[in-house]
Amino acid sequence: MNNKFIISLAGRDKGRVFVVIAHEENYVALADGMLRSVEKPKRKKLRHIRCLELPAYDGPLTNRSLARAVKNIPPAACGQSGERRDFSA
Repeated sequence: MNNKFIISLAGRDKGRVFVVIAHEENYVALADGMLRSVEKPKRKKLRHIRCLELPAYDGPLTNRSLARAVKNIPPAACGQSGERRDFSA
Protein backbone atom coordinates (compact mmCIF):
# COMPACT_ATOMS: atom_id res chain seq x y z
CA MET A 1 0.00 0.00 0.00
CA ASN A 2 3.02 2.29 0.30
CA ASN A 3 3.41 5.09 -2.25
CA LYS A 4 -0.27 4.94 -3.28
CA PHE A 5 -2.22 8.15 -3.83
CA ILE A 6 -5.21 8.39 -1.50
CA ILE A 7 -7.92 10.90 -0.67
CA SER A 8 -9.00 11.69 2.87
CA LEU A 9 -12.66 10.96 3.63
CA ALA A 10 -12.89 12.36 7.17
CA GLY A 11 -11.35 14.99 9.39
CA ARG A 12 -10.26 18.55 8.81
CA ASP A 13 -8.20 17.38 5.83
CA LYS A 14 -11.26 15.82 4.12
CA GLY A 15 -10.92 15.88 0.33
CA ARG A 16 -7.12 16.35 0.33
CA VAL A 17 -4.85 14.06 -1.63
CA PHE A 18 -1.93 12.39 0.16
CA VAL A 19 0.69 9.72 -0.50
CA VAL A 20 0.97 6.73 1.83
CA ILE A 21 4.52 6.65 3.19
CA ALA A 22 4.08 3.94 5.85
CA HIS A 23 1.49 1.30 6.73
CA GLU A 24 0.72 -0.24 10.12
CA GLU A 25 -2.04 -2.64 11.14
CA ASN A 26 -5.11 -0.36 10.91
CA TYR A 27 -3.34 2.93 10.22
CA VAL A 28 -1.36 4.62 7.49
CA ALA A 29 1.10 7.49 7.63
CA LEU A 30 0.30 10.16 5.04
CA ALA A 31 2.26 13.07 3.61
CA ASP A 32 1.64 15.60 0.85
CA GLY A 33 4.71 17.81 1.14
CA MET A 34 2.61 20.88 1.98
CA LEU A 35 0.23 20.47 4.93
CA ARG A 36 1.97 17.29 6.13
CA SER A 37 5.68 16.82 5.60
CA VAL A 38 7.57 13.57 5.25
CA GLU A 39 9.24 14.26 8.59
CA LYS A 40 5.88 14.67 10.38
CA PRO A 41 3.28 12.56 8.57
CA LYS A 42 -0.42 12.37 9.39
CA ARG A 43 -1.56 9.11 11.01
CA LYS A 44 -5.00 8.10 9.78
CA LYS A 45 -7.25 5.05 10.07
CA LEU A 46 -7.75 2.94 6.96
CA ARG A 47 -11.52 3.45 7.01
CA HIS A 48 -11.01 7.23 6.66
CA ILE A 49 -9.17 7.05 3.34
CA ARG A 50 -9.88 5.92 -0.22
CA CYS A 51 -7.23 4.78 -2.69
CA LEU A 52 -7.22 6.59 -6.01
CA GLU A 53 -7.09 4.67 -9.28
CA LEU A 54 -3.70 6.10 -10.19
CA PRO A 55 -0.26 4.54 -10.60
CA ALA A 56 1.75 4.46 -7.39
CA TYR A 57 4.13 7.34 -6.70
CA ASP A 58 7.64 6.29 -7.73
CA GLY A 59 9.66 9.45 -7.11
CA PRO A 60 11.88 10.38 -4.18
CA LEU A 61 10.21 10.86 -0.80
CA THR A 62 10.98 14.54 -0.39
CA ASN A 63 8.50 17.28 0.45
CA ARG A 64 9.15 19.13 -2.80
CA SER A 65 8.63 16.10 -5.03
CA LEU A 66 5.51 14.96 -3.10
CA ALA A 67 3.97 18.44 -3.32
CA ARG A 68 4.63 18.57 -7.06
CA ALA A 69 3.12 15.11 -7.61
CA VAL A 70 0.00 15.86 -5.54
CA LYS A 71 -0.58 19.19 -7.32
CA ASN A 72 -0.41 17.50 -10.72
CA ILE A 73 -3.30 15.12 -9.97
CA PRO A 74 -6.37 16.21 -11.96
CA PRO A 75 -9.59 16.81 -9.99
CA ALA A 76 -11.38 14.20 -12.12
CA ALA A 77 -9.10 11.50 -10.71
CA CYS A 78 -10.27 12.41 -7.21
CA GLY A 79 -13.94 12.16 -8.09
CA GLN A 80 -14.34 15.93 -7.94
CA SER A 81 -15.81 17.99 -10.72
CA GLY A 82 -13.52 20.91 -10.01
CA GLU A 83 -16.34 23.20 -8.93
CA ARG A 84 -16.83 24.25 -5.33
CA ARG A 85 -20.21 23.47 -3.79
CA ASP A 86 -21.69 24.93 -0.64
CA PHE A 87 -23.87 22.48 1.28
CA SER A 88 -24.50 24.71 4.32
CA ALA A 89 -28.18 25.54 4.05
